[in-house]
Amino acid sequence: DDDDDDDEFYLCPEDEEGASERLHKMKLQAEMDARGVNKKAESTKMPEAKPTGVEKIHETLKLLDGEPLNIPTTQESGPITEDMLEARLQELTEMGNTAEASERRTQLQSVQLRSDVEAFKAANPTAVLEDFIRWHSPKDWVKDDQTGIFKLSSRMADPSCIWHSIWNQAIPIPVKLQRSLFDTTTEVEKALQYLENITFLEMSRQLFPSLLESVFRTQQENLKHIHAPHYLQERLKSLKYLSNGLGNNFNEDVDRYEDIIAQLAYVEREAGMFMSLFAQLGEGTEDLCGDLVKHGRCMVLKQQQRSQVLEYFSAAHPEDMGGGVLSDPQEREFIIRASHEDSANRMYVSLKEDDMNICGAFTSTSTLL
Repeated sequence: DDDDDDDEFYLCPEDEEGASERLHKMKLQAEMDARGVNKKAESTKMPEAKPTGVEKIHETLKLLDGEPLNIPTTQESGPITEDMLEARLQELTEMGNTAEASERRTQLQSVQLRSDVEAFKAANPTAVLEDFIRWHSPKDWVKDDQTGIFKLSSRMADPSCIWHSIWNQAIPIPVKLQRSLFDTTTEVEKALQYLENITFLEMSRQLFPSLLESVFRTQQENLKHIHAPHYLQERLKSLKYLSNGLGNNFNEDVDRYEDIIAQLAYVEREAGMFMSLFAQLGEGTEDLCGDLVKHGRCMVLKQQQRSQVLEYFSAAHPEDMGGGVLSDPQEREFIIRASHEDSANRMYVSLKEDDMNICGAFTSTSTLL
């Protein structure tokens, strides 16, 4: 019918001839454009990537292609406290043992490595993985015993090693354009929140090592300008490490805390006694003061020390000292000891103005045949 005829179109001979001519012209134009593009591509060369983020050039290492190895500026991972480390370990533990969890753990633990790879690629555009390993982990660049040629260690040569995937995925980014590994804003907010909720007991536990260090420094400063006895110096040194190994559970460590406080008080008391005696008796009496503190008694044999002791008593009790001479003693004590390979004997004598006491202890060895 007429409707069907209207839906079909036919080109007349003149139109077919014109279409062929137009198609031929289009082909010629396309060929000319293609030749022009090729010429432009040949004349235009891509600029080579320039090293960025370079801290300095390595003194000895070069890239495997012979170019200098540029040491990149890298990021520091940032400070990490004990509670932050525990929280991170707990997060890694709670992920489970699935393949996804293992991959996630690997990613979290390789953040620093990824940052270093990106910085290294930016500083060394022509580098390969082997170059990075030679710089970052030189122990994994080993010499083959048979060929004598250096190569990657078996650990790094394994294609499943995380270093391969990180290197392939990382893009060159200098450290100034990288995302900071340590988010200061987030960490400050966490610290303030932690301080708002911390208990007095926990605060005391955390401050205790710092307080102990402060006490140690104070005692060390007090003894710095005098010749303290060796045993007192050793006690003071041991005090510095008493807080090592204290855990987070105060109830479990309460005995250790009590022991530390007791030792601290003991050392402080002895140091105070030594400094007091030394200040009163003067220079040259270090050994005498040390014996008095350690044993509670001492032998005054040197003439200079005898004079210093006499001078001290003269100043402390002038009413009992006539002309700088010690008054008569109220009591004299003598101890006589005699020992032999098979016996030990001891005699004690006490003399007063109107009294005398003698006590003896004698032993002997008997051999039964």
